[in-house]
Amino acid sequence: GWGGLGQALTATVLRETPEELVISELAHLAQASAELPILAQKLGFSSTKAPKVVSAEDPLLLDHLRQADVIVNASGVGMAGDRSPVSDPSVFQRPPGKRLIVIESIYRAPDGTPLPVSPFLRQAWSQGVREVHNGWNLYVSDFVGEAVWFLEGWTGQKLEEQQKNGIFQR
Repeated sequence: GWGGLGQALTATVLRETPEELVISELAHLAQASAELPILAQKLGFSSTKAPKVVSAEDPLLLDHLRQADVIVNASGVGMAGDRSPVSDPSVFQRPPGKRLIVIESIYRAPDGTPLPVSPFLRQAWSQGVREVHNGWNLYVSDFVGEAVWFLEGWTGQKLEEQQKNGIFQR
């Protein structure tokens, strides 16, 4: 997805200079297609393959997913009901020794019910992926990060990296 979280995650990934970056979008395809090259240029992204946006309905998307090292769902699909943004769970299959990380941004259903395992993560797990992460970690990291920022501003004292790491590990 190309919402706020999707854009923030994209910026983070671009800073790591991936070999390839593919964003799948449906609702905001034109906006994402226009903004992604600008974001990549601002961050100094250089790669043999420019980041690209493909429609979530593009049949080639499944090929991109089959080649990915990391798959992130930053859309709201899966919050209500038992839907996943992935139509074919086999995209999560990897040969032995090939690592895949699957990350889900969702951590709660619209009614507030905790959602520890979304349909998206269940699909990945059923195909043998063991590095699956739900959105709770993203939420906690953001919340704790904001708390640290506030605490440092309020007290006028900077926390040491070791202190910050201790907070994040609790």
